[in-house]
Amino acid sequence: MEPKKIIGVSLMSRDRVAVSAAYDGSVLVIGKAHKLDGNLLTWRKNAAEFVREQVAAGAAVFVEELSDHVAQHAHGVLLQDAHPEDGRPLLAVALDNYNALFNSGALVFAKGTESGQIMESAIDMQSDDRGRNTYRVDWARVKGIHRAVLLCCLATEGMQAMTDGYFEEMFGGLDAPDGGGVNPLASFARAMHDWDADREKEMQVREGRIKL
Repeated sequence: MEPKKIIGVSLMSRDRVAVSAAYDGSVLVIGKAHKLDGNLLTWRKNAAEFVREQVAAGAAVFVEELSDHVAQHAHGVLLQDAHPEDGRPLLAVALDNYNALFNSGALVFAKGTESGQIMESAIDMQSDDRGRNTYRVDWARVKGIHRAVLLCCLATEGMQAMTDGYFEEMFGGLDAPDGGGVNPLASFARAMHDWDADREKEMQVREGRIKL
């Protein structure tokens, strides 16, 4: 498997971080950590530009953000959201993947990224009634860089970054059939546009910018 570049961007805390990683199907290498400093307008602008560049370069980019200012340019993820198949929070799935990779020596931190390792004492692991792992996290010790690493770990589980590039790779070679049929890429693109519009509307309502 050709190594796939993965970017995890966490904007959920004061220590906003983007982590660059590569995954070859067996080993996840955490290559760089980029701090996103500055005032609101500065870091948001820089983060959006960075994300757009990485998506254009073919990376799978996951952005954790409450709003949609940066996440709209990549694949927005909230670790508290439920996994579509597993049902547990994405955080639990990400921690499962992190522990599996780390314990097998398949999670490698390049020089300068060692602070992205999650201390065992910061995570309390238990089991639910179905024998699946559940986690209690000491968020005072799990920072932005750790959250960004967990986003990268989600990608190793097979989670796809739903971006225009992903759909182009899947369906871009399909022509619309004769008789006016619809190219699946066009259908997905419209669906993504409609979903983004609905999400933006909901956010503006929550912030009081518009009223229904």
